[in-house]
Amino acid sequence: MIPYATTKTGTSNCVPFTAWPWMVGFERQLDTLAKMTETMGRGSTYPPYNIVKHDDDKFTVEMALAGFTKAEVSIQVKDNVLTIKGSKATKREDEFMHRGIGTRDFTSEFVLADYVEVAKAVMLDGILFVDLERRVPEEHKPKVIEIG
Repeated sequence: MIPYATTKTGTSNCVPFTAWPWMVGFERQLDTLAKMTETMGRGSTYPPYNIVKHDDDKFTVEMALAGFTKAEVSIQVKDNVLTIKGSKATKREDEFMHRGIGTRDFTSEFVLADYVEVAKAVMLDGILFVDLERRVPEEHKPKVIEIG
């Protein structure tokens, strides 16, 4: 039996440690992959969203939130996971002949790569725009080492 990497989230069916013995210190990446698997497994498509790539370091999550106000939406980043939650303050008791605008409570999660931060969030015409930017610190950028 091949020993498998165990992550903080308890996932034990990840990449086998023996597959790439030259890979050292990748526990965090394995945790990120485990989070991605958990998030994708939920399979919810509500509310609909787009992810726009502007360049290698700038992205925007566009989420359709018709019927929600700014006060009914929260955005949080914790442990490289962007969480967007919506909860209607009051539920309408009207009788609908057709109800096509979804206003149910939701939680959407997006796993962010290292150094990706929320630059700003704006709600405009029923669309939430969350701008993301990768800001790699200078000490983590590639540097040329001169041979003395």
